[in-house]
This record gives sequence, structure tokens and C-alpha cells, in this order.
Amino acid sequence: MPVIAKAMVLIPHSYTTRSSIITLDGDGIIVIKIRPGIQETVEDAEENLAAVDLLAGSIRRPRLLDLREALPISREVRRFYMQPATRNSATIVALLVDSTLSRVIANLIIGLTGNSQAVQVFSDEQAARQWLRQANVN
Repeated sequence: MPVIAKAMVLIPHSYTTRSSIITLDGDGIIVIKIRPGIQETVEDAEENLAAVDLLAGSIRRPRLLDLREALPISREVRRFYMQPATRNSATIVALLVDSTLSRVIANLIIGLTGNSQAVQVFSDEQAARQWLRQANVN
């Protein structure tokens, strides 16, 4: 067996938490799909960000946050996501919505980031991915 194979460590490309499925795709985009019907807690948010950090490594990566099946988040969870270290861990974020509720959640997230140029709302997943790929190159 070659020496390099002995030192190789396999890193997962996906994590499933109680509230989300988090994947690093082939374009280098971290996709966070909120699981249906689950009310996210601060513990869930911490677990989700830990999974994102594991997938991203030391690289700030673009994110696609799929809110299509998300429930509204509590004030405590919003406060957690408002922390500077949390807000600054992604290069850009595309929010994927398909209803009035998911659009309201997306607008709350944009308000939390304080940087609407780095966050865009989409109803078409392919358009969101295209924007992330193009913006990440620039």
C-alpha cells in the first residue's frame, strides 16, 4: 500500500442534523436544506454551524440556504445567528424560497446580516447556484 494512502483521511461531504441536511457540493457551495416541520433551537443552530465549519474547513465558502420547508425561527435562534462570527463565516449566501412564509424568513435573515449585497433571495434553485458560482469567482 502506498504511503500516501495510509495518511489519507476521508472527509464527509454531507451531515444530517436534527434540523438540516448540510452538503458541500462539487462547485464548492455549502447547501443547507432545512428539514420540514422542525422548529430550530439554539442547539440545532450550533450543531448546524459546526457541520458547516467541518465541511468548509478553513475556506469561507458560498452558501445556498434552502428555506422552502423552514418554520419561523425564535428570537433566541435569531440572536445566535446575529453574532459577528456567525454572520461573517460565508462569502455570499443565496436564500431559496417558494412561499410567503419562506420569503418572510429570508427577509429576516437579510436584515440580520446587515449586508444585503452579499445575500440574495431566489425562487429558482438553478438561478441561485449560478449567482453563487459567478459571484464567488469575482
